[in-house]
Amino acid sequence: GGTSVANPDRIANVANRVEASMQDSADRLIAFDPATYRQIWSYAAAAPKSVSILYSPALSADGSTVYNIVTNTTTGAQTLAAIRASDGVLLWETAVPNTLSFSQSGWFPSPVVGPDRNIYVTSTTNTLASFSPSGALLWQRPVVPNGATGFAEKPPVFSPTGDAIYVTYINESDQSNGIVAYSLPNPEAQPKWSHQGPNIGLQAAPVVGANGTIYVATLDSSTGGSVIALNP
Repeated sequence: GGTSVANPDRIANVANRVEASMQDSADRLIAFDPATYRQIWSYAAAAPKSVSILYSPALSADGSTVYNIVTNTTTGAQTLAAIRASDGVLLWETAVPNTLSFSQSGWFPSPVVGPDRNIYVTSTTNTLASFSPSGALLWQRPVVPNGATGFAEKPPVFSPTGDAIYVTYINESDQSNGIVAYSLPNPEAQPKWSHQGPNIGLQAAPVVGANGTIYVATLDSSTGGSVIALNP
C-alpha cells in the first residue's frame, strides 16, 4: 500500500518553506514550519554527494515533492533528486546526461516544474531536458537555434496554456543573446520562433503574463537596460 497523508495543506506549506542551506559544514536541504519558522527536517546527500546550495529547489504542483540538483563532489557528476516534502525522505535520484553541465561558467540554473508536472532543466552546454515526475529522462534538445553552439543559463518559463516553453540563450558563434520558443509536449526540430536582442535575459529569466505576453529584461551599456514585451 501507499503512504497516507495526514494533512496535505501542512505539507504544501512546509514545502513552500524549503530552501537549500549550509549547516554543520554540510550542504543540506532544509524545511521550515511556515508558522514558527522552526526546522522540520533537513536532507543531506550521502558522501561524496552534496546538495547543491547554489540552485533553488523546485516544488511539485501538489506540494508533495521537492526537486533539487545533487553534485558528486569527487567526480562532478550531477543528479536530479526528488525529496518528499512531508519528511525529507529521498524518493528517487536520477543521473543527469553528460550533455548537461550545470556549473560551467559559474551559472547555476535551477530545475523548474512545468504545467504538465514534468521537471525541466537547462544547462550551459546548450541543452534543455525534461524529466518525468518519476525521474525518467523524456527528451533533451539543443536550445540555440540553427545548430549554433551556446549557453542556456536561466530556467525556462511556460505559456499559460502549457503548450510552449521559452528559454533565453547566448549564441557563442556571434555572442548574441535571444529567447526561443519550442512547442510542448514534444518540441519540434525547429523552434516556433526566436527573437534576438541586446543582452536579452542575461541577468534574469523571462516572465509570462496571463494573456501569454512574454516579458524579458535586456541590458544595454548606453541605456542601462529595459524590459521588452513579446507576442507569444
